[in-house]
Amino acid sequence: TTRRVVILSCLYIFLLEFQAGLQIPSALALLEQRLCYDVQPGLPWPPASDDPACKTTQVQGRLASFRGLQSSLDVIPGLLTTIPYGMLSDTWGRRPILILATVGYTLSVAFQIFVFSFGPVFPAPMLFCSTIFMFIGGSPSTMSAMIFTSIADVTAVSSRADVFFAVSATYIASEVLSSPLAGLILLHSAWGLLITSFGILLATFVITMLFPETGTMLGAKSRTQTMAASSDAEGSVPEPAQAGRCQSTVEKISRIWRYVSTNKRLVALTISLVFVVLGRFVQEMLLQYTTKRYNWTWSQASFVLTIRSISNFIVLTVVMPLASRLLLMHRRGRNSSSNSASATSKDVWIARVSGVLGIIGFSLIGFAYTPVILCTGLVVVSLSGGMSSVLRSLLNSLVEPRHLGRLNAVLGIMELASLLVAAPALSQSLRAGLRLGGMWIGLPFMCAAAIMTVSTGVVWLVSI
Repeated sequence: TTRRVVILSCLYIFLLEFQAGLQIPSALALLEQRLCYDVQPGLPWPPASDDPACKTTQVQGRLASFRGLQSSLDVIPGLLTTIPYGMLSDTWGRRPILILATVGYTLSVAFQIFVFSFGPVFPAPMLFCSTIFMFIGGSPSTMSAMIFTSIADVTAVSSRADVFFAVSATYIASEVLSSPLAGLILLHSAWGLLITSFGILLATFVITMLFPETGTMLGAKSRTQTMAASSDAEGSVPEPAQAGRCQSTVEKISRIWRYVSTNKRLVALTISLVFVVLGRFVQEMLLQYTTKRYNWTWSQASFVLTIRSISNFIVLTVVMPLASRLLLMHRRGRNSSSNSASATSKDVWIARVSGVLGIIGFSLIGFAYTPVILCTGLVVVSLSGGMSSVLRSLLNSLVEPRHLGRLNAVLGIMELASLLVAAPALSQSLRAGLRLGGMWIGLPFMCAAAIMTVSTGVVWLVSI
C-alpha cells in the first residue's frame, strides 16, 4: 500500500505540474497580447508574439502587476479554507478532500480559458473571477497538503525525507519535459499549448479517483500510541474528552495554533519553510524576466529554463538522496543509539547547506548581465531545490501522527498568508526594476536572495 500511495502521489504531482508548465507560458503569452492591445489598441488583433510594442516597459509593467494581483487573489481561497479542509481530512479522509480540491482547480483553469477565448471582448480583469472556483476544495495548497499528508501517513520518519525528495524530483521531471515542449508548441500557437495543458489537467483528475484512503491506515494501533504519547510529548495538546461534531471551528483552530506555537522548534522551522516558499515564488517571474532582459521570445525563454529543470532533476534524484544517505551513515556512526536523532540531524544539515546555495544562486540570477551567468545561477539555485522537502520532513517528524493533517494545513495557511503580501510586493519589485533598468531589472531575485538569507539563518540557529 505504501508503494501504491507513493507511486500515485508522484504520478499526480507529475501530471499536475506538467500541466502547469504548459499552462503558465501560454497564459502569459495570451495575457501579454491582451494587455498590449489595451495599451495600443491600434495594433491588429491578436498582436504578434514578437511584436516590439508588447515588450515596452509599460506593457511589461502592467503584466507584472497583473500577475502579482492574480497571485494574491489566488491565495485567498486557500487562506480561508486550508485549515478547515485540513481538519476535515483528519475525519473524512485525505482522498475526498484531494478530489474536491482538484475539481475546484480544474474549474478555475476552465474559466480562464473561457475568458481568453473571447479575445478583447471581455476586460482582462475578468480573469480574476477564476479565483472563486478555488473555494471548492481550498486551492492547490490543499492539494499539496493532502499529497504530503498521505505520504506521511504511510512512511517511516527515517525514510520520509527520501520519499519527499522523490515527489519533488517528480515535480522537476515534469518541468524537464514541459519546458522544451512548451517552447516548441509556442513557436506555433499559444492556444494549442493552453488546450493541451487543460487536457492533461483532466487526466490528473482521473488519477485522484485511484487514490487509496491513507487516513485510516494509522488504525487503532496508531490512535492508541498517540493517545499514550500525548500525555508525555513535549508541547502536545490533548484532544478534548468530548470533542463532538458540534465543536466550533474556531475552537479547533485555536487548539491547532496552541499546538504549533508552544513548540519553539516547530515555530522556527515553519518560519524557515515559509521564507523558502517566498524565495522560490520569484522563480515564476523567470520567464518574464528573461524575455525582457535579453529580448527573448516566450518560446526562447521556455527553452532556456529547461536548464533549471534538468539541474533540479539531477539534484533531487542523485545529489540529494546520495547526500542524505552519506550523512545518515555518518550521523549513525556518531550516534548509534538513536536512528531517529541521526535522521533529524542529517535533514538539518542538508537544509543548512541548501539554503546557502540558494542565496548564491539567486544573487547570480539577479546580477546576470549575460545568459551564461543566468544559466550558472539557475544551476546553483537547483542545488537548493531539496530544502523545502527537508524542512517538511523535519516538521512532520516533530508531531504525532494524529496531528499530521492539521500540521500540513497550518503550513499551507502560513505559506498562503505570506504569499498574499509577498506576491504583489515581488511583482512590484519587478515593475520597479523594469522602470529603473540596468542591473536593477534583476531586483526580484536580489529580494529572493535576501529572503533565503533569513530562512537559512533560522535553520542555522535552530537546535534539533
